[in-house]
Amino acid sequence: MVRFLLLTNRKYFRFWLFISGMIISALIFAEIVDDVFYDPLEGDFETRDFDQAIYQLMSGLKSPRVTQVMIDLTALGSVSVNFVLLLVLVSVLFTYRDHKGIIYLTVVASGAALWPLFLKPMFSRPRPDLVQHLVNVTDLSFPSGHAFGATAIY
Repeated sequence: MVRFLLLTNRKYFRFWLFISGMIISALIFAEIVDDVFYDPLEGDFETRDFDQAIYQLMSGLKSPRVTQVMIDLTALGSVSVNFVLLLVLVSVLFTYRDHKGIIYLTVVASGAALWPLFLKPMFSRPRPDLVQHLVNVTDLSFPSGHAFGATAIY
């Protein structure tokens, strides 16, 4: 009976697809939290070793041109770029009179802006000091506001 409902009614299929996506996302986030916070306490430094390997790889590629490219790529996740992109998307949706799309996009963007504000104090992870930072950022490092905003908007 359930299989019949899933196959014949798109609303149920979309609902279960949404629920499955939420569960998978929560499990992935829980695994990341475990890797970053709890594995080092158990003697598993896989995350730190990965960070150091990436640092060594990137330090071999260091040049003024690559540095500028990395700064530009980082800017794609900034609040100002995401906000401008949000305004453009809302304008396009408004042109097509897609009010549900505007509401959906606004809720998603608001959530992406607010969740890091609530989660950062819970985790209280300082920024790693492996490298000299190109930009001085004073807030906590996990979860990344850049990643939240860019993932939600893009």
